[in-house]
Amino acid sequence: MKLSAVGDDDERFGMNTARAGQVKNLLVTAGAVDPFSEFSAAVVPTHLGSSASTASEAVNKLVELRGEIVHTGKVPSSLRKFHVLEWRAFVEKVCKGVDLAVRNQCKRLSSR
Repeated sequence: MKLSAVGDDDERFGMNTARAGQVKNLLVTAGAVDPFSEFSAAVVPTHLGSSASTASEAVNKLVELRGEIVHTGKVPSSLRKFHVLEWRAFVEKVCKGVDLAVRNQCKRLSSR
């Protein structure tokens, strides 16, 4: 029961803040393949530089940023409006892409 509620270090699904691995594992449990594998590096916000080269890594960076802001009540001084705009565009692309990938996989699974 605790694993379902909290997750673990292996990023198994939990109800706390979902990192990319937790989302992937939840979808794999439901019969879908990793939807993040469909994204090219071009979706990664440019301001991340070499600190993230995949959509999964960028999602994790965003989750870390969100956690820092929520748990300290402070916005990092290095965060700029340009970064926020890039994050917004990234989230929109990733949400649409994950949704499409999962819908297509569900169609394939239901036609078997």
